[in-house]
Amino acid sequence: FRPPLITVPIAFFLTSLVSYLIHLNVRLSFRRFSWVLAGPQTHRIHHSRLPGHCDKNFAQFFPLWDVIFRTYYHPQSDEYPASGLVSGETVSSLGRALNLPFSEWHRMISAKLSTPPAFRDPQEHPQTILTNIGNPEPRP
Repeated sequence: FRPPLITVPIAFFLTSLVSYLIHLNVRLSFRRFSWVLAGPQTHRIHHSRLPGHCDKNFAQFFPLWDVIFRTYYHPQSDEYPASGLVSGETVSSLGRALNLPFSEWHRMISAKLSTPPAFRDPQEHPQTILTNIGNPEPRP
């Protein structure tokens, strides 16, 4: 199996096109087929500020994976929630958008490491703290 070399730029173009499509700010729904093929409405749930939409609809192409892993949320026909950061922060530059995940991780790690020792297990090593960041389950 040796696909022609032109396949690579065509595939890149098509995946980019689909990425732009699902991120359009338009009221477009695939209705009954939204669990088969991702569209702007389905993916908008992924970017919603509403708590019930958190960690839902990750798919860029085929929401079947979200269905399988139980992260699929089927929007109502007129459901187009406000999207953006839960904090309400407005990101006004590409640099800030690219830096945001790293600054958030830094904030979480700093908060965890700055917890006074009286509230931490004295046997806990800093490396263990780093690996437990984001773990919502309390330790026994």
